[in-house]
Amino acid sequence: MKVIAPFGCGIILAFVCLSDTAQGAPHETAAACEGNACSDVRIWYDGCYHAINHGKKQVVLVLGEWQMVLSPGGRFTLKDVPNHKSCPQTFDGIAKANY
Repeated sequence: MKVIAPFGCGIILAFVCLSDTAQGAPHETAAACEGNACSDVRIWYDGCYHAINHGKKQVVLVLGEWQMVLSPGGRFTLKDVPNHKSCPQTFDGIAKANY
C-alpha cells in the first residue's frame, strides 16, 4: 500500500474541484438584502438559498413569503418548504433581515 504525499493530494483535489466546475456545479451568488440586520446576515444562492447569522442578536429573515428567526450563529436553507418539492429557484422581492 502506497501513501500519497500531501503534494499529490493537493493536485488530485485540484483536478476534482476543476471537474466539478466544468460539469456545471452551481456557483455561489450573494443575494441582495434590505434591513437593519443585513450586515450581520450572509445570504447566498447556490441552487438553494442559504443564510447565516454572524451577529450577536436574533434576526428575523424574510425571503418572499417565508419568514424565520435566526439566532446568533444560526443557519437556514430554503428547502422542503410547502408547495415546493425542492429548493425554490426564486422568491418575490428582496431578502429582508431585521432585528
